[in-house]
Order: sequence, then C-alpha cells, then structure tokens
Amino acid sequence: LFNFQDSDWMSAKSAKQLDDNYISNNTISSTCDPNHPDWEIVASSSTYNKTTKWVNLYNPTLYLKGVPIFYFPYLGFSLSKKRTSGFLRPLLGYSVSEGFFVTQPYYLVLGEHADLELDPTIRTFRGKGLYAAFRFVHSASSRGKIKIGEFADKTSYQQKYNLANRVHKGWEFLYKNS
Repeated sequence: LFNFQDSDWMSAKSAKQLDDNYISNNTISSTCDPNHPDWEIVASSSTYNKTTKWVNLYNPTLYLKGVPIFYFPYLGFSLSKKRTSGFLRPLLGYSVSEGFFVTQPYYLVLGEHADLELDPTIRTFRGKGLYAAFRFVHSASSRGKIKIGEFADKTSYQQKYNLANRVHKGWEFLYKNS
C-alpha cells in the first residue's frame, strides 16, 4: 500500500482483504524511501481499514537504520488527515524532587473551528493536576486559545519545600487577529 500524497507505505509478506479491512502478516511500515528507509516499523501482523483509514500493528518494533530501538505490544494510528478525538502521545519523565511524572493528553474535536485538549498529570512525589486548552478559530484572520490549570501539591511536598500554597491555579487567554 502506498499513499503518494504523504509518502506513507506498508508492505507485507502476505495480505488478504476481508470487507473493508486488509489483513497482513510480516508487515513493514514507514514514510521514508522504501528502498533505503532511515526508520521503519516491523510488525508480525497488521490490519488496515480502508474506510476509517485506521492501522493496527501487532508486535511492532521500531528500527532506526536497521537497528531495533523499541518494541511495542500494539500500535494503532490513523492515516486520515481528518481531525479526530482521541488520546495523544503521553509525556513521561523523572525528576529527583518530583518523582516520576506522567501526562496523558486527550484531544477532543468540538467542531470545525474548535477543539479542547485535557492534560491530566501525576507527579509521584509532588501531587496531581489537570490542565485544559480550548482553541478556536474566530474568522479567517483571527484565532484564540484559553488555557486553565490547577495543580495540588501533597502536604509533605509543600512542607519539605516550604511552599506558600499547596494548590496552584492559573489561566491564560491568547487572541490573534491579523
């Protein structure tokens, strides 16, 4: 399968079509030159739904220049350019003072000219919070964003770092008209 517009491609050792789905074995996928890809994802099997343009890869491994970098038990993604609601890539990290942190964004399409992103976050030593960003297009020459958030520190963290407030709140309003 090859998408000439975006240079997305998939190849497989074997494939069959069942209704709107292509089911394949030993699948390779990338957006690089098919003859010499800089990166590729190799999976034991995959499905592609031609109506929804959704790809499922099973047991995929990411390769960079032929070297295996990361194994996933499952990976699903859309090849559609249409905006859709769903989970975005999580943010993961570690800080000596705040511990492990995880933010799992969720993107919600509210219409042709508006969306909302919710970003719940947990910091294991520090606390938890929720952030939100509402984005909108007002006209062909104007757009805006309203961001709000709240983070609550654990009492032990507040005392250890002598913080004046345990709960932190904020907002921001951005508007551009050109």
